[in-house]
Amino acid sequence: MGESQGAAYLVTYVNAVDRYAQVFDGFFVHGRPGAGVAIDGEFNPPSHRGGLEGTVEAISARGERIREDTRVPVLLLQSETDVILLGGGLAAQPDTERIRTWELAGAAHGDTYRVTVSRKDDGTLSAEQLADLLRPTRKLFMDLTDSHSPYNAGPQQHYVAQAALDHLDRWAAGGDAPPSAPRIDLDETRTRFLLDEYGLARGGIRTPWVEAPTAMLSGLGQSGESFAVMFGRTEPFDDAALSILYPGGMPEYLARFTASLDAAIADGFVLSDDRDEILGIAAAPSSFPLQLAEG
Repeated sequence: MGESQGAAYLVTYVNAVDRYAQVFDGFFVHGRPGAGVAIDGEFNPPSHRGGLEGTVEAISARGERIREDTRVPVLLLQSETDVILLGGGLAAQPDTERIRTWELAGAAHGDTYRVTVSRKDDGTLSAEQLADLLRPTRKLFMDLTDSHSPYNAGPQQHYVAQAALDHLDRWAAGGDAPPSAPRIDLDETRTRFLLDEYGLARGGIRTPWVEAPTAMLSGLGQSGESFAVMFGRTEPFDDAALSILYPGGMPEYLARFTASLDAAIADGFVLSDDRDEILGIAAAPSSFPLQLAEG
């Protein structure tokens, strides 16, 4: 498995090393940029700038596909940030017998789960505790920096990644391939997503957080110091939008959320084992605006 810069290295490993080493039975490439790294381990092409900006510039300048004759299964999971900002969309390729690409709508390269929840999610937390940790925030990890607006608070990437690993485990052992997923819809320039009336990206893997939303979740448009640009945005809906979406208040919201979740499970993009936990998070008081709960 490789994520972020690790995914860039893994692209190069799959394309240039695996056919000779033949060590692994499958690969999970998570949040890859447009290109892999040079075989000597340097980001390629080199950037004239250093630091994070230089790294992003180097690995998002071109597209490098996974080789079509890959020896073993390769499953790629991409957020909105990965497709556009990191240039992963430049390496877009069709699914094959041994390659699957999943693009996840409403997800960012980094999110609240990664920063706040993952360090504490040891299997003992209640759904209400998880929901409380998932509250939108501007504070990034280790107090390194703040973003200018709340970063992406949707936990869908965590749950879809777990489903991806479950599929890959069976696929690498000779089982069925994971389902193919629709790609996120792009405009004619292929540099912007097509959005619905609530600012949510169309297409891609759909989860309850974009099908029964209470906020606009995006992988783009964040600003701030250091890594903030990688963490997307959360913009809660106002009263007017919520009243249009859920005139029946919380019961209607939960009904729509449950229907969307069950559809994602049936399509193979969320594990049925995670259903109760996800529904518990959705029903927790901190998961939806107070005015919705009182609706």
